[in-house]
Amino acid sequence: MILLDSSSSMSDKSFELATATAFNILDTLGENDFVNLITFAEDVKTPVPCFKDRMVRATPDNIQEIKSAVKAIKLENNANFTAGLEYAFSLLHKVSCLSLTHTSCLQLFHRCDFFYLSF
Repeated sequence: MILLDSSSSMSDKSFELATATAFNILDTLGENDFVNLITFAEDVKTPVPCFKDRMVRATPDNIQEIKSAVKAIKLENNANFTAGLEYAFSLLHKVSCLSLTHTSCLQLFHRCDFFYLSF
């Protein structure tokens, strides 16, 4: 999961660096990986609406959708870090625990990669 600060507190240079980092991360993923982009300012958003509340397979088409969404982000409002992190971790927990026992869920959850981009 990539969690990207889209608040106006990000300078242009910081946001440019964050988007470049997100693109580099996306370029390392294979079709056996799952990904989503979550942005936060005052509100938490999933920039690709059909990816809301789930992780998607990192197919070339899905990666392109996410990259297009990153390019369309407009910086606005103040950053609500708490809301962004709470949503991201709740989504990771939700998708990693579907039909698993509690112990299996915890083991899988700890193997998830989580990229938080704030510069």
